[in-house]
Amino acid sequence: MNIQLRAILKRITWVVILSLIITLNSTPALGMQEIGRRDTWSETAVPVLHSDDSWMRNFERWNPTWTNRGNYYNWYRARKDFNGERVLFWASGLSVLEQRGKIVNDPVQGKVLRVKYPTGKYGSKDSGVAFPWILRGKYEELTLTYRVKFESGFQFTTSGKLPGLCGAVDEIGCFRYTGGNPPNGDDGFSVRVVWLKADGSVGTYVYHANQKGTYGDIFQWSHSDGNPVYLIPGQWHTIQLRVVLNDPGVANGYAEAWLDGEYVSRAEGLLFRNNSSAGRSLKINEMYFNTFHGGNKSSDAPSQTQYAYFDDFKLTIYQAQQIEEALPVAEPIEFD
Repeated sequence: MNIQLRAILKRITWVVILSLIITLNSTPALGMQEIGRRDTWSETAVPVLHSDDSWMRNFERWNPTWTNRGNYYNWYRARKDFNGERVLFWASGLSVLEQRGKIVNDPVQGKVLRVKYPTGKYGSKDSGVAFPWILRGKYEELTLTYRVKFESGFQFTTSGKLPGLCGAVDEIGCFRYTGGNPPNGDDGFSVRVVWLKADGSVGTYVYHANQKGTYGDIFQWSHSDGNPVYLIPGQWHTIQLRVVLNDPGVANGYAEAWLDGEYVSRAEGLLFRNNSSAGRSLKINEMYFNTFHGGNKSSDAPSQTQYAYFDDFKLTIYQAQQIEEALPVAEPIEFD
C-alpha cells in the first residue's frame, strides 16, 4: 500500500512540475508599465496594454440628471471616462460657463460626445474641447482608434485639430508641446490629426525635437494614387493613428495613419527623444483629446456655430494586419 501511495504521489509531483514548466514557457514576461521596443516583437509575442488602458471609451452611460439636465460633458465625466479617480489637472470647453461638450443620441453610434465650435471663435481656449487621458502604462508604440463625424454643412475653414497621442515627463500633460512650443527631446512630444483646408483635406501634425520650425511638421494624408484624403461632413469616419518612438538619440521614429481602414500616411525620421536620462524616460503616456478651429488666425474661425461628434476611443498595440501596403514616405508640407 505504501509503495502504491508513493508511486501515485510521484506521478502527481511530476504532473505539477510539468504544468509549471508549460505555464512559465507560454507566458510572456512583459511588464505592465514599461512596454518593450518594437524590434523585439513578433505576431505571437505582443506587448500588452495596462488593464486600465485596454477598454474602449464610449459615452453610453451618461444620462441627464437633476444637476445636469442638458446632459453636458463636464470635468467630472471626462475624468470618470478617461482618468478614473485620478485628478484631471486641466480641461477646456467643459466648465459650466463653457459647455462645449454634450452627450447626444446618434442613429448609428448611440450616445456620442458632441463638440461645439462657436461662430467666430478659434483656438483651444474658445473653440472645441480639450482634456488629457493620462495613461496607466508607458509605451514605446501605440495605436489610437476613434470615430468622428462632422455635421452636414460643416465649415472646415483653414485649419483645425483632432485628437492624438503624446508623451511628457509628468502627468500634467503634453499640451505644453503644441501651440508653437517646440519640444527639445528631453521634455515631451505630440502627434495629432489636423484638417488642413476648407476642403477637409487632412494630415498628421507632429511636434518633435527636429521639426523644421516653431510649429509642428504636417504630413498630408493621401490615397495610394497620390490624391489627397478628405473628411466628408455627414459621414462617420474611423481614424487610426499609430506612433512608434525612436531609439533614443536616433531619428528613426515614425507615425502612421489609416482612414476608414485605408492606409493613408507614413511619416518617418522623427526624433521624439534624445539619448539623455530625461530623453530615455520619455514614453507615450497620454491620449490628447484636442479639437478646435485653428491655428491662431481669425480666418480659422467658422462663420456659423457647428458641431462634430466623437465616439469609441480605443488603444491597441501592434496590429500586424494593419501593415498592408507601401506608401511613399510623407514629407512635411508648407502650411500657414
